[in-house]
Amino acid sequence: MSYEIYFTRNRFLSYLNGRRKLVLSFTTDHVLRLDSQKADPDINMLYLRSIPIFDTYRNRYSLYEAIRGYLRGETSGWEGLLDSVPEKLRRMTLKIELVFPKGSPDYIGILPDGVSVMNKGAYAQRINAWSAFVERLSSKPELASVHDEAAAFLQLVSDTRQSQQGKGISLDAATTDLDAQQVLVCQTLYGNLGYLMYKYQATPEKIDELFDFSLLRPRKHAKTIAEGDEENSLTLIVPPASVAVAEISFTDETKFSFYNSGNVNLGIFTASQPNAAVPSDVHLLPPDEELVIKASQLGAAGSTFLLVNNAQPTTEGELEIDIVE
Repeated sequence: MSYEIYFTRNRFLSYLNGRRKLVLSFTTDHVLRLDSQKADPDINMLYLRSIPIFDTYRNRYSLYEAIRGYLRGETSGWEGLLDSVPEKLRRMTLKIELVFPKGSPDYIGILPDGVSVMNKGAYAQRINAWSAFVERLSSKPELASVHDEAAAFLQLVSDTRQSQQGKGISLDAATTDLDAQQVLVCQTLYGNLGYLMYKYQATPEKIDELFDFSLLRPRKHAKTIAEGDEENSLTLIVPPASVAVAEISFTDETKFSFYNSGNVNLGIFTASQPNAAVPSDVHLLPPDEELVIKASQLGAAGSTFLLVNNAQPTTEGELEIDIVE
């Protein structure tokens, strides 16, 4: 039976897992510390071996962020189109009713399943329903203008969806490349630490001069109060267009660490009531960002509710919450 010895574990792999932006700040700090002491040949060796690996990670992270930004833009455009569907259908059906009264055989022939199939359901099904709608309109010369409007909208929807999916595929590839490079970064950090442990085995405090270990506080994923985590950590799912209450106890002096592990901006605030309105100066936390802040900075003194707002209308959010002090 094989097992891993605790002291041989590469803790960088677990501490930095999924925290892509933190990898940047941690490695940048480490390189600057190495650079300040590279008059020492051993430190210079570590500096030279680290630079190309960290730079490659930085370049891949830049590409990942660029593609992710493009994807958010495409997704916003796609969701905007979906939001416009009910109004477009309302106007089109009114035009159809002027020629073929609602409930007549011709009207039913054009909209045999009503308009709900184009308003709800899976994206592919909705696009197929629009395509069938356009095809049925093509047999009605009296509705040529409605057909042209529906066909143009169908083309716009199809192009936008294709573009969004293409960016999603590119993001998947960029994420895979970035995460693979992150493993190399963690292995490099682990090697540097091991070398420094040997070099400074009699004076281990010198190692602290070359790493900011305070950044590597372990993150507890998906722990909740109900699971007995001493009420200091949880992962909160925030439904679209809603405000969620984080069931966690705190005082004005409590220091929180928030990590947005989802794909939408989240607004974080405290209040004295669970149904409080979202303040205009709410702290917005973008995806893959971390915020460390005192409860007193999130709302009025004496607040007892920690609230998280997801203003995005169709995508749920996810926030990891830890009490650090």
